[in-house]
Amino acid sequence: MVMTSRTHRSMFLLACWAALLSGCQTQAFLAVRATCSEAGYRAYPPELQQRVVDAYRYDQVPTGGHTCVTTEEGNTRTETCTPDTRSVRVDYTEVITVDLVEDERLQYAHACTHSRCMQEFGNGQCRDNTARGAP
Repeated sequence: MVMTSRTHRSMFLLACWAALLSGCQTQAFLAVRATCSEAGYRAYPPELQQRVVDAYRYDQVPTGGHTCVTTEEGNTRTETCTPDTRSVRVDYTEVITVDLVEDERLQYAHACTHSRCMQEFGNGQCRDNTARGAP
């Protein structure tokens, strides 16, 4: 996968979102998040665009040399050789598909979830603090 600044930002937002959600999630939070995610898709439907990007990979190519190991077992001597290689950068272009509004949709869903939890539960995690005797 080719990493662009938009991809990095999306991955960062997704990681932050996942970190926030990785704790003990209540059923109420999961329901609100699902509703807000659906609303996010309605408000910001995917706008997919194909782009040509420069990318690179590293390939192993032979150097022409060999590394040999000799082993002896009883009267038998065996020599095993493997070709030496080195890493070579190979540049290429690649067509990727990006969602132009993914960041906005994620932000919308996060803000919606937080807002609804605050309205209904008084906290951003949709936790019912009264059930535990919390103020």
